[in-house]
Amino acid sequence: MTNFLKQLNTALQDPLAHKIKTSIRLYEQEKSKTLIEDTQPQAGIYYWIPLNQEQWSLYPFWEEFYGEKTIHHIIWNEFLAEELSELYNLREKLDQIKQCPYGLPRGRIFKTEDQKMILWHGGDSPTKNWLEQVQREFNLSPENLQIFEHNHEKPNQTHHDKLKQLGIPI
Repeated sequence: MTNFLKQLNTALQDPLAHKIKTSIRLYEQEKSKTLIEDTQPQAGIYYWIPLNQEQWSLYPFWEEFYGEKTIHHIIWNEFLAEELSELYNLREKLDQIKQCPYGLPRGRIFKTEDQKMILWHGGDSPTKNWLEQVQREFNLSPENLQIFEHNHEKPNQTHHDKLKQLGIPI
């Protein structure tokens, strides 16, 4: 079973209404993968989203699919803030959540002019096998990948603390 199908199956078993939106987003992303050569490495961004205090899910956003919107604060405001507000029943706090786009673990993948891939991360990924997950979701081969812990991808402590205060289990 592919990673997508596992996530979709999990989403469909969860009674929370936001999971339907998650399922649709995952379906749209999987469908977009068929439009993008599966063997081609992809540039883009990602977030780690807490499903609860022990489980986190990687949310990839590929430049080929999202285009100019593939910027952390835009993705946060257009997709993830609402999803988190629904996941944790914080709809009345959506505006406050939208003010914290840099409070969760995240990263970015760049493609250089010579087709090398560069991964920036904040050094705070919440899972042990984070690199394998990122490589799989962005079709990255270790031979063509340079990895850097970069200050730009480190969480903003004020945003992190605010999300925690609002009720997101981080």
